[in-house]
Amino acid sequence: MSPEDYTDENICQVMGLPGFELAEESTGIRMLCKPSFHPEVCLTASPSELQVVALQSQFWREGRFCRLSRTMETVSLASEEFKALVGQFQQAYTKKPERIGMLDGMPISILYQEGPQRFSIGGHPMTDVTDSFTAQLLELAHSRVTNRVVRNALAECGRYVNLFLAYEPEPQQPLTHLLILGTPEEREELLKALP
Repeated sequence: MSPEDYTDENICQVMGLPGFELAEESTGIRMLCKPSFHPEVCLTASPSELQVVALQSQFWREGRFCRLSRTMETVSLASEEFKALVGQFQQAYTKKPERIGMLDGMPISILYQEGPQRFSIGGHPMTDVTDSFTAQLLELAHSRVTNRVVRNALAECGRYVNLFLAYEPEPQQPLTHLLILGTPEEREELLKALP
């Protein structure tokens, strides 16, 4: 994957979203997390709901633009909670992080949109306020969603901002090893007969 192709717009489209920006004239906050060693996660809060979209594999490592498998969950959000998020975003916006070079970590892109007005923060959550906003949104989402895959994706992102959320290991599927002996024709015939 080239850095030119690894854009917020492309990541959101791979997730099945129309793009990074919210629908025209809508109000909401969107945060796109791009961790170095885990799949990307997008959180979108509106005055009434919170949606989390988690990719199952990392887009950066795919090397090409394609639709990736995702897990998504939408939960309700009280208007007071949304107003609190807006206030936290405004604090983070006034203290935007400096652009710094970093090898690993979790670059973020945050957009607050109210109708035609758009305000954004990008980079690594390095200032206390930006780090705090990122952690609070991740923690709020983690406390509301019930899907194990989504919760684990949020927990993985949380580690990048020193937020240690509960992580539920995936159940291990039992493996059966099968060795097929015989001629290539006999093996092919046997494999065709398996369900």
